[in-house]
Amino acid sequence: MNIFKIVSFISTTFLYSQVGINTETPAATLDITALNSTGTSTKTEGLLIPRIDRQKAQSMSSVPVSTLVYINSIATGTQTGSTATMNTIGYYYYNGTAWVKLNTSIYNNNGSLTEDRIVTLGSKTLSFSGGTTLNAFSVNGNTFSVDAQNNRVGIGTTNPTSKLQVEGSLFLNASRTKKDTNNALGINIGQDGYSYGNRTDNFGIHIQSTSSVHGGSVARINFGDVSTGTAIGNRYLSFSVGKNLSEILSITDANGGRTGINTSAPTATLDVIGTARIGQSVGTSDINSAVELEISSNDKGILLPRIAKNSLSTAVDGLLYYNTDNGCFQYYSEKSKKWLSLCGSL
Repeated sequence: MNIFKIVSFISTTFLYSQVGINTETPAATLDITALNSTGTSTKTEGLLIPRIDRQKAQSMSSVPVSTLVYINSIATGTQTGSTATMNTIGYYYYNGTAWVKLNTSIYNNNGSLTEDRIVTLGSKTLSFSGGTTLNAFSVNGNTFSVDAQNNRVGIGTTNPTSKLQVEGSLFLNASRTKKDTNNALGINIGQDGYSYGNRTDNFGIHIQSTSSVHGGSVARINFGDVSTGTAIGNRYLSFSVGKNLSEILSITDANGGRTGINTSAPTATLDVIGTARIGQSVGTSDINSAVELEISSNDKGILLPRIAKNSLSTAVDGLLYYNTDNGCFQYYSEKSKKWLSLCGSL
């Protein structure tokens, strides 16, 4: 360093209280300029901060606030007192009571919030991508878990087995949706390029038991288009029950609306395959095997259709009605080819 530089350095120091290294015009209290800020020189440039181990940092007393050091070893000392959070090698500064790691981030270090934080997105987006593990993102353990490996979400579980798995109860407040829609829950079953949502697809809601004692299916609510091909516009809703699900009740809007019991293709407004018991049952035993329909009551009767004579346009063998003209029950006999009366000859 020549005499001019020495004089300049001293003058700068005393007149401006600024020190420049490799510069005659320091722009700050201490201004260090690289000898070669560009180019291909192999000479090392930079600033070396004092390097100490954790034990030394822990032993230092009367440390001024903002003191900066580089911890090069955590093999010595302990995570107590002023070094309670000193668990990795790196830069630390003193905040008056403890050493704090410089530039701590959630991407390479754990940390704790010291107060509430709000992220204002504005017109920007916040996304997490690239995850390939089962519990890639979680909140409070299994309260909320994202399975990035299988594209699933778990609530109450970190290992969901479907797109959304909820371990626990679920509450839908339909009253709050009224301003937008009165559909508390919407399920789409037909979409171009995917499915028609018909009998063949047989979408539904499955209720089951995973117990080791008689586990398996319990019931299922089925719905969709009645067609087994594409779709024809008529819909069905049915209910299946049992470990080996059996469809026992089916409702369709086809032909003006029909309901089937033990049949998935009702041919009447109410189509029952099997026996039926109506009214006040006598005892608790099953219906007699010789009986198709049992009607029981202690204080009520059966009221058959009341029709004027010759009002029926079709005669079917065994058809029975109450004739309001003569006050008698009348039935048709295919063998006799005529209407007969239970009150005697007509």
